[in-house]
Order: sequence, then C-alpha cells, then structure tokens
Amino acid sequence: MKRIIAFILFVLMVLGCCACQPTPKEPVVISKNDGKLEAGIYGTPAPQLTEPYSAPDTWTETLDGMDDYKLKINIDATISTPKSLSYPVFRVEKSELSQDEADKIIQYFTNGETLYDYGDRMQSDAYYKALLKVCEDMLDNPDSILYTEYIADKGDPQGLYDACKGACEHGRETALEVLMMPKNGIETVPTFEKAVLHRVNADMYIDGCSVYTYELDKNVFLANTEGGRKVTCTLNDMKTPTATRAFNPEREYLLPLDEAKTIADTAMRDMGYDKWNLVDISTQNIYTENFANYTYLGIGGSAWKSPAAYIITYTKDIYEDIPLLYYSNSDREYNDELSQENSYAPPLDFPPAVHLTITDEGVHRIIRCSDFKISGMINNNVPLLPFEKIQGIVRDKMFLSTNYSFSLYREQNPDGDFSHTEIDITDIRLGYVQIREKYSGSTMLIPAWCLYGRQFDYLDREADYNPKTKTEHGFVFMCINAIDGSIIDLTQGY
Repeated sequence: MKRIIAFILFVLMVLGCCACQPTPKEPVVISKNDGKLEAGIYGTPAPQLTEPYSAPDTWTETLDGMDDYKLKINIDATISTPKSLSYPVFRVEKSELSQDEADKIIQYFTNGETLYDYGDRMQSDAYYKALLKVCEDMLDNPDSILYTEYIADKGDPQGLYDACKGACEHGRETALEVLMMPKNGIETVPTFEKAVLHRVNADMYIDGCSVYTYELDKNVFLANTEGGRKVTCTLNDMKTPTATRAFNPEREYLLPLDEAKTIADTAMRDMGYDKWNLVDISTQNIYTENFANYTYLGIGGSAWKSPAAYIITYTKDIYEDIPLLYYSNSDREYNDELSQENSYAPPLDFPPAVHLTITDEGVHRIIRCSDFKISGMINNNVPLLPFEKIQGIVRDKMFLSTNYSFSLYREQNPDGDFSHTEIDITDIRLGYVQIREKYSGSTMLIPAWCLYGRQFDYLDREADYNPKTKTEHGFVFMCINAIDGSIIDLTQGY
C-alpha cells in the first residue's frame, strides 16, 4: 500500500509542475522518448540478427548516493537473454479463460470426483475432529495454557482466561454439532456464470463459485473479476499456505526443489500446459494446524517456524525462447493492495499465469488466472538497444524509478526508527511484457528488461536486528523498454 500511495503522490507532484492537461479517456502508450518507441515498433523491420543478443552473464555494482532517502542499490545479478535471432512485437487482446480450460484443471485436481455446494460449511470432518480434540485437551488438561497462563487466580487483567475458555467451549460445541449433522451438500457443476461480479455503491463484491468434494477435502473456486477469470483449486487439509512469498535456500522445505519441479512439470503436462515456461520459484509457509479463530491458544505456531512449500509459476509460450516475463507488481493474486481504487488508471489484468503450490504430498494448490490471445504481429523484428545503454539507463534512472517503493517509509514511521533502505537486484531478464497500445483498447507484447530483487528497510535498533523485508517475490523494481529505453510502469502498462 505504501509503495502505491507514494507512487500516486509522485505522479501528482510531477503533474503539478506542468500545465493542466485533460485526462485521456482511453488507455494510451505514453511517448516517453520523442517518438522513438513508435518508430521502432511501426518502422521498417530490422535485419535478423546473425548472433543472439549479447549481454554479460552477470553484473555487479553498487549504486549509492541518494542520501536524502538513505537508499543504496546493490546489483549482484544474473543476466538472462534469449537465443532468438529476432524480436517481434505482437498485438494481444484480452481473452476470457474458457470454461473448457477450467474444467480440465478441475478434472485433473479432483480426479473426476463429484462436486457439491455445502453453503456456509467450508471445513472437512477431519478439521472438526482435530478442533474437537484441541478444545477438549485445552479444557480437560490441567497443564494446558488455559490453566498455566490464563487461569483467573493467577491474575488475568486482560480477561484472557475467560476469552480462552469461551473460545474452547464454543469450538467444542461447534465441532460436535457439525460432526453429528449429515452432509447436506447439493451436487453441482462449477461454472463462471455462477461466479458473478457485482458492485454495491463504490464497493466491489465478487460472488465466487466455491464447491467441494464429498469429504470437503478439496475445494474448487471460480472467480469472475475485473482482473479476469480465475480458477483456484486447493487441498482442504489443514495445511494452510500463508501469503508470505520468498525463496531462501536455508529454509526448511517439505521436499527438495528438484522433486518439486518434477511434480509441477508433470502436473502442467497433465493439464495441457506442456509448452508453458517455468518463470519463477518462490515459497509459502505452511501451517500444519491452522484454526483461524483460535490462534491465540498457541495452535499452529509461528509461520516463520513452519516448513515451506514451493510456489512454481509458469507463463505461456509466445515466440521461440523469448519468455513472457512474470512480475508480481500487477498480480493481484499475491498483492491484494492492487486495485482500481488505488490507481490513477485502470490496471492491466492479472498476468496470464499458472501458480502451483507443491508440498511433500504433491500439488497442494493450483491458481490459473486471466489470459490473452495474440491477434497479430505488428513488426517481425524490432531493433534493441545495446546492453551498455541499458546499464546507463539503470545508473541514471534507478533511483527515480524506485522512488515510489520507499520514499514514504520515514513519513509513515515518525518514531524515528528508520535507518536506511537497501534494494538488492538479483536477476535481470530480457523478455516480453504487456504495454497498452496507443489509441486502442488492446495491448502489445514488446521486449523489455526487468530487474528483479528485494527491498530491505533497516531500522535504528541493535546491530543484530534483522532487516524488515518489504517486497513480494517476483517484484520488478525497474522495467526498461528494450526498444527505446523508456521506463514502463507494470501496474499501468505504459
């Protein structure tokens, strides 16, 4: 949220220095380099390369000097370039995720089991049996925290004993009631037509279509949102992934990465996505027992102590080995701060992607969001700037382009505990990104450079204090148009 708010303020500040201009009524590609972009895209195709685009394998450099914001940027990055000898520009149009494609995902995940609408019930019998055991142990065991930490005669000024006891009694009653009731699910088939998007006043509500297998051990959710159609299939087994996304080789994982990749590749092939490209690997923490309303009883433990599962992300194949780059900047699946209300222009749709969460038991979750279709080729080979010029743009404009990511941190932390910010750039990739096409409702795929990394905010605390990490995995701190060198805002598409 801070990142987006700061970016909006930055844009308003720039606009305030210029004469007022009418707001465009339709999306446009901003000509940031005196028409160079249009000339490159719509001009005469460049000759085919005789050798693949050349760039070094790595780049190590420190950009320091923005003392006003106490910012340092550390570049220690691997550089990835395709082997293609040409870089076409494509026109793409939004394409709704088809019901047939959704059905294939559901069929793979449920193995053809009948699906049911269970109304307000969202947990399996296994969940309620575990909840019953936890609550009974808490109430009946004199060594439980109810009697050792919250007991009234030891002093309970905050009323934790009554709250804990009441929660346990309510949990026990709820579990017993549900377990005694017959399953009254209505057999159904999930469709996008049942997942309607509607608004009440200025607020957006999404009526998702959520169904379960008979034992409620698998959940299928279809959504029809402003960001595009989406399918989510999840094991309903008390192993609940959190939203934290990172990748740390020193963490405890549920299985080796190579095994997770094999499971993910097999699943993609079985669902008909065998030509899609693996573009990102991150992780989610896994709670082995997660009772949302009872966490203060000590159930489930800390997310940081829980083992992690892999999130393996794929994007669709476009042209030869040039990847469609993934970026969490505009992925509202993993960044719920992104919305039209928080933006000065309608954001692009969800990035067309498949996210697989892999545990030691196999595929724990599948998320398939959005889509587009290629409607034509605008230019079969555009010229790219030499990488030396890309490096110069990074050195000249990196501080400006990352300004919205950190500039309000001190203002929103007035206690004075802010020390400095460091941004570590670890990956630099050349591939396709979406931008809006001028005077058109469609978008284009153009070659661009994405700089991936992590942001760390250091606080004025003890020397051994760990820095606070702010950014999602897969976040792009700078996206450079490979044709004209302009900076692309990935949340807006220009």
